[in-house]
Amino acid sequence: MIINTNRSAALSPLAGALALSVVASSVTGQRVPDLRVDRLFALRPAMATANGILYVVHHGVSPPLYPGGPDDGAHVARSVDGGATWESPVRIGTSAGSTTYGPAAAAAGRFAYASWVEDTGPNPFDAFAVASQDGGATWPAAPTLISAGVASGVNEVRLAASGSAVYALFRPVVPGDTYFNHSLDGGRTWLAAATWLGPDTGPDGQIAADGDRVYAVWTSRQRHIFLRRSLDRGTTWQLLQQLSTGASPPRRGLPQVAVDGDSVYVSWFAGPTAGGSDVFLARSQDRGTSWLPEVRLNTNPAASSVAHPPVLAAHSGRVFAAWEDDRDGAFDLYFNRSLDRGATWGAADIRLDLGDAPGASDSLFSEMAASAAAVVVVWQDWRNGLTDVYCNRSLDGGATWLPAAVRLDTGDAPGASSSGFGYQDLDMATDGEEFYVVWEDWRPGPCPGFPGSYCPLPQAFFNIPFGTLPYGTATSGSGGIAPRLTWNGPAVQGTANDVDLRDGLGGAPAALLWGAGPASKISVPTLGGTVLVAPALAVPMILGGTPGSAGAGLGSLPVRLPAMPPSFGANVNVQALLLDPGAPAGFAMSNAVELWIG
Repeated sequence: MIINTNRSAALSPLAGALALSVVASSVTGQRVPDLRVDRLFALRPAMATANGILYVVHHGVSPPLYPGGPDDGAHVARSVDGGATWESPVRIGTSAGSTTYGPAAAAAGRFAYASWVEDTGPNPFDAFAVASQDGGATWPAAPTLISAGVASGVNEVRLAASGSAVYALFRPVVPGDTYFNHSLDGGRTWLAAATWLGPDTGPDGQIAADGDRVYAVWTSRQRHIFLRRSLDRGTTWQLLQQLSTGASPPRRGLPQVAVDGDSVYVSWFAGPTAGGSDVFLARSQDRGTSWLPEVRLNTNPAASSVAHPPVLAAHSGRVFAAWEDDRDGAFDLYFNRSLDRGATWGAADIRLDLGDAPGASDSLFSEMAASAAAVVVVWQDWRNGLTDVYCNRSLDGGATWLPAAVRLDTGDAPGASSSGFGYQDLDMATDGEEFYVVWEDWRPGPCPGFPGSYCPLPQAFFNIPFGTLPYGTATSGSGGIAPRLTWNGPAVQGTANDVDLRDGLGGAPAALLWGAGPASKISVPTLGGTVLVAPALAVPMILGGTPGSAGAGLGSLPVRLPAMPPSFGANVNVQALLLDPGAPAGFAMSNAVELWIG
């Protein structure tokens, strides 16, 4: 443990640094600037995360022109440090020059999966997949065709993963049937032919998995919502269930599914209702065996229209739904919640795309994720002219939200370029603490790495609504061992967190350097290493561990983030310096961590 003879005195200046950061950072609400993921050019990025690793699957596009330039196949990019840096994308498609679209990503444990639709199979378009069994370090040389048996070819593929199993649901080119395939050995082998799940399929479908249970939902051409479930990892399937009844209007579509333990939730839009459409949800409390009648989630009067799939998230008995409707003119983003597994819902839905007048501009193509600490919704927003990516978040289970949504595409001016054009141009993921967002972005300027070419070409960019990212290179100490600094905790207002220092010299005197605001993130060579934080204060401490033992020094400093709304988006940076006679100039230095408060 860290031995600190004046802990309360140390934490008091820290609170001052956090308060200073609120002013110094102008409270942006997200990391500035955002980070580019791809090294080529990217369309339709899809994201997944597991075991602290992030994966983005996207289509590659080659200059000099787009459209017209050749596709460069499907690619996957990986980050092993929470998105702070990204490895060069790996081509996983069949070949350069192939036409690909509809990417999907999933991950569980050390297994990572990517799937897409490509024009190199027996049909005009077929579904292919690859899997990594080592956290994305290596990928197979050739993908596997997973849609054999779907006669018309595949329009889209959906993925879900649980343990060493991965499940794929296919949307056929010609609506008519729903098909499924799976791998139970980490993606090494798949069924030789896709499994037929049901007839009369409309243009959409979703899949979710929890343990051995798999749930597939879709819309029929008669506009009913159907579900089939498997209790044995997709080996056998229960009978087809119709979830929509006379309670919802006859024009239904775009179902979404979420699983939380024994509870299963399916939402969809339905209309017309006096010229508009509404959001409905059905729920099961017994793993899909029986279903309660659907309920309407939007609370406005009839005659407004829902634009796109209502997004769902569920966590620890709480259920969250968000959707876009045009009750005030243009499409705004609305939210409702249940705290009792869907039994009751809020009497009034809540608008989330705050910061401009209701109905003033469109907010579309939303995504949502939830953890024990937060609910986060992101979307494409037209308030600045061209599309930007905005987010809002709640830290109290959806009861209250930020009074103004915050912008995530911070690498250029608001409205300067299109951050996505529509469906599948935006995706997000969570590991239970951090939230990650990726999107397609068309920023103008010279195309990096391609002299003579000119953007805009599609690129994939990444940001975090709040949370932490490591940065910089540590300076090794005794034994050639580099101290390692990490932040552990949800990084949101009013929560307990820990700053952990590992791999230092046992018993060494040390200091945590705390900086306020983005200007405190520096890189200055000094004392034989690199100082990464311009400190507003330094917190002294003595590391635990066997005195004088290389790599044995460790400790953890508790930090409670202030529970005050103005601290949202405040940035604080921290780095550790250690007295170590085995280090250059006698000082070992850790990496740094940047914090953006949620």
